[in-house]
Amino acid sequence: MDREDIYIISRNSNWSTKNVDATLKQDVYNDASAWKKFLRLFLLILAIGFVTSGILFFFSYNWYGMNKFLKIGIIELIIIVTTGIALFAKVSLLIKNILLTALSVLVGALFAVYGQIYQSGATVYDFFLAWTVFVTIWVVITNYAVLWAFFLYLVNATFTFYVQLETSRVSEHQAFLIVILMNGTWLLLFLLLSKKYDYFKITRWLKNAVFIGIVAVSAFSVWEGILEKFEPILYALITCTLVIYLLGLKYAFAHKNLIFLSIIPFSFIFILTAFSMKVFPREWVFLINGIFVMVSVGYLIKYLLLIQKSEKWQS
Repeated sequence: MDREDIYIISRNSNWSTKNVDATLKQDVYNDASAWKKFLRLFLLILAIGFVTSGILFFFSYNWYGMNKFLKIGIIELIIIVTTGIALFAKVSLLIKNILLTALSVLVGALFAVYGQIYQSGATVYDFFLAWTVFVTIWVVITNYAVLWAFFLYLVNATFTFYVQLETSRVSEHQAFLIVILMNGTWLLLFLLLSKKYDYFKITRWLKNAVFIGIVAVSAFSVWEGILEKFEPILYALITCTLVIYLLGLKYAFAHKNLIFLSIIPFSFIFILTAFSMKVFPREWVFLINGIFVMVSVGYLIKYLLLIQKSEKWQS
């Protein structure tokens, strides 16, 4: 039972204020032990992050003064030792997942060291592709939200560098469309399968972060496509964006997700400014867009506040 459930029950029953306060203290408010647990976990994550950063800066600073076998040996030894701790040490699952996340970063450091020593001729695309492939098994096995976020970043970076460096057959707007479909498919797949399989249940922050990224890319690609020279791919981008918006709104109302409900109208307002810049004269467009944005954003905020307080949204 969370805070909103307690408030709804208290408003629609004769639950006394004293009992409500007792329930809030027991089930919602954090006590001293909860804060201690949070601080221990926060400091542990901070320590692992600083150690990982320290290893990367160590190689950067002492690069020319180290033997090539020492460079690879140190980073491999760190990876092996950390993997052993994550697999065999009697620590909590969360700590193991944090260690494997740090290991995923160190895998990239290992490939960077190897590429610098032997001058393999690999491009940035090859580097990120190898990095993505070799951390995939840890992502699938752990099913850890932070590691999934890092994996999605690697996948998107790999595709972006492939388009920029390895091929000229994919246009910028085609690349935007592929990125939208790729991330949207991942999110939709996890949301649908999470109803039947616990493995596919993702945390709220990861779900919101991925959706915000998808909406941001789709809105920017449509906005840029409207202002630039017309291309047929723009029809596909607009269609894909509308489908994402409709599915996002449906999910927002079904699951009471205010993030989804907020980001979609804001991005739609952003897209409409591109239409006005295309239609109205340049000397008037900034004034018109300014008034339009102020009025529409003000009305949207008022609507979101009203719907958040409505009984239907809180029920």
